[in-house]
Formats: sequence, structure tokens, C-alpha cells
Amino acid sequence: MSRQKIDLDKNDKGVVKLILDGACISSSTGAALKIKTCPKVSILLNDGTTSKMVSTTMADTSAAIQSSQTIYLSAGEAQTGRLDVFSSANQAIKTNDGLLVKSGTYNLTAEKNDCITAKDYVKIEGGKFSISAYQHGIKASSTKTDKGFVYISGGTFGIES
Repeated sequence: MSRQKIDLDKNDKGVVKLILDGACISSSTGAALKIKTCPKVSILLNDGTTSKMVSTTMADTSAAIQSSQTIYLSAGEAQTGRLDVFSSANQAIKTNDGLLVKSGTYNLTAEKNDCITAKDYVKIEGGKFSISAYQHGIKASSTKTDKGFVYISGGTFGIES
């Protein structure tokens, strides 16, 4: 599947599940995946597939994957799903809430900014990461005392910034 971009916007209290199965989503005008008002978004990377999210916009307001809510990322049962994310102007992944990664393989590139940015937290429990960032590889920032942290309990990492 090849699309220009996906906007997720759901105002009720349910969980939005996005299953990526070899998708290639690219945008030259903003985020490849923009999550607006969905309270919970779970992204599953199907086993044995590689999906891609690309943002080539030069606007400094859009990450390749951008969310105002928490994002949950995981691969299938065999944990062989892969996600490649590229941003030419901003973050690869940006959330104004939290990011929780359970499993999967991630190749993330941010040519002119941080690679992963979350306001509240980044929690990584597993996965394989190749991160190439102009600035920070992984960053969380909040003025609240119980937020603004990065917690890693598993996974393997290659970070260049």
C-alpha cells in the first residue's frame, strides 16, 4: 500500500488500532501519520513486513509521525515487523504525550532535529533501534515533576547524533 498521508481523528474513548503490513506512507506537506484527538493509538507492525513513514516537508512543524496523544508501538507475535521512519525537517516521531515501544525493528532518521521526542515520557521495553539524528536520539521533556523521562528496560540500540 502506498499513500500520501494518514490523519487519525477519533473523539470517543476507544482505542484506534493501526496495523502496518508493508505500507509506504509519504508526505511532502506535513506528517506522514498525524494522530489528532484519538485517546489511545496502537500501531502494530505485521511480522515479516517493512513499513515506511516519510515526511519530506521543509516546514519545521511536522514530524514524520506526529501525535497529540500516547502512541503504543509493537510488532506481531514473532516480533519481526519493521518500521522505517524518515524526516527531512523535523523529528521522526513526536508525541505531545507518551511513547511506549514493546517490540519491533525501527530505523529512524531525523536529518535536522531530534529523532524521538515525547513531552511526557518515552518507555522502551524491547525492540531493535537504529537511530540517526541531527540533535538528540531520544528526548522527553516536561515541566511536571513526574513526567519528562526516558525509561529503557530492554532492546538493542545504535544511536548516532
